[in-house]
Amino acid sequence: MIGQTVSLRITEVNRARRRVVGSIKAVTYEARQAAQAEIWNNIEVGKHYTGTVKSMTSYGVFVDIGGVDGMVHISELSWSRIKNPAEVVSVGDTLDVYVISFDPEKHKISLGVKDRSMNPWDKFMATYHVGDVANVRIVKLMTFGAFAEVVPGVDGLIHITDLSWGRVNHPEEIVALDQKINVVILDFDDQKKRIALGLKQLTPHPWEALDPNLKVGDKVKGRVVVMADYGAFVEIAPGVEGLIHVSEMSWSQHLRSAQEFMKVGDEVEAVILTLDREERKMSLGIKQLTPDPWENIEVKYPVGTKTTAKVRN
Repeated sequence: MIGQTVSLRITEVNRARRRVVGSIKAVTYEARQAAQAEIWNNIEVGKHYTGTVKSMTSYGVFVDIGGVDGMVHISELSWSRIKNPAEVVSVGDTLDVYVISFDPEKHKISLGVKDRSMNPWDKFMATYHVGDVANVRIVKLMTFGAFAEVVPGVDGLIHITDLSWGRVNHPEEIVALDQKINVVILDFDDQKKRIALGLKQLTPHPWEALDPNLKVGDKVKGRVVVMADYGAFVEIAPGVEGLIHVSEMSWSQHLRSAQEFMKVGDEVEAVILTLDREERKMSLGIKQLTPDPWENIEVKYPVGTKTTAKVRN
């Protein structure tokens, strides 16, 4: 402090010892109190201040706007997605901030830094419409889908059901973090700022590409993808599944559930029993690959025939 000119308040004068004692802190405190009073008397939502970053936390930064500290939440530091305030600011930085809200009783002020004129949602609304194709970057994977950055600061959700026409257990089977892909804008909510994206919509529905010559009675091969007590769903092409009901699995076995006959992942051959292209439904049968043992049963075993049999139940 040598050489500096400072303001101080005289706290003691001792003529005998020829000593004068002063306090810089007292003047600084009074000035800060006056500055605080000035701010609280004139603060209003939307008012701009030039402040200095005093401290940082994982959820935001505290900014001194002239004797009063305000909080800038991490979500208000940048339009882009950031994980830590240190990515965009440092202690000591000077920021142009504005008041979002304040509570004089609790002495709390919520501040913002983002330029509202550069709102990326407005950019999205001006650029894209439902049905448009956008090049996006995958920024987060969840069990229910993948979030993708459409424009910096605006993310959309590709629901797991819109990743592929086929069944998907987890988004990582189709996409990866930071991967750039094309998607279709399916829908958006201007009030909630939500966007629904689709990847599978870039390709025709598999039922539309299904062999037009395929008909009832034809044999097909596929993989069991879902099991239920009443039957099994078999994928004969990506996005095209047929149901094998438990009653259509065996002529001779009396099955209580489909799991007794097959499991997920099994490769099976079956016969098409019904085919509805409009409803996109198909039923399959395995027992039809072999002759029906009841066919001509009255000829093979006429009444009065003596034979042997195994007690089943």
